[in-house]
Amino acid sequence: MDNSTRKSASSRDNVATAGLAAGADGAAGVAGGGVGVGLVIERALTARANFFAMSADLYSTRWRVLTLLGFAELLGMSLWFSASAVTPALRSIWGLSTGEAGWLTTIVQLGFVGGTATAAVLNLADLVPAGRLFSASALLGAVANAGILAAPGFKSALILRFLTGFSLAGVYPPAMKMIATWFRTERGFAIGVIVGALTVGKATPYLVRRRRAGRGTRRHNVP
Repeated sequence: MDNSTRKSASSRDNVATAGLAAGADGAAGVAGGGVGVGLVIERALTARANFFAMSADLYSTRWRVLTLLGFAELLGMSLWFSASAVTPALRSIWGLSTGEAGWLTTIVQLGFVGGTATAAVLNLADLVPAGRLFSASALLGAVANAGILAAPGFKSALILRFLTGFSLAGVYPPAMKMIATWFRTERGFAIGVIVGALTVGKATPYLVRRRRAGRGTRRHNVP
């Protein structure tokens, strides 16, 4: 066999060997690629399951937040007309005129306007967490409102009522902000609940007075 024949046979052997090696590498690559795709799919499914689990927890939590915040809003805003509901008693104790009695309600609104303006100028909505602002304001409003029990007269009662309205400026707006944050969907319903709680809260003192008056009437009619 001459040299050219040997070289041709050697070249064919090299090509065949290279082809086998390339085929093996291709098969390994396909197998590795299949494993990689499988891992990606598994991770995607796991992330999807975790996402839905977190979404379910968030969905449940936000309704609990709405319930708690609605109840807190109702109690907090009940301070608004608390003194107005007992105006007849205050007029009797302090000898107030009709105009003076009306100021016990008007001054709360002026305090609310003042509190809102102060919060806007100081940018409290961005500097103080809404939950802390809500809690601190409701507590201060409750303390100011309870101070009327120890108020010596009309002028001190006006100051306390102004402070009550001033504090309520930190109750209603932060509640709306928190609800708008929690509810990306069904936000209209959630805001409606807060507004309803606010409305019922303002009317609560009159409801309490009416119930007490009804009980007193029944006791008076008992033979």
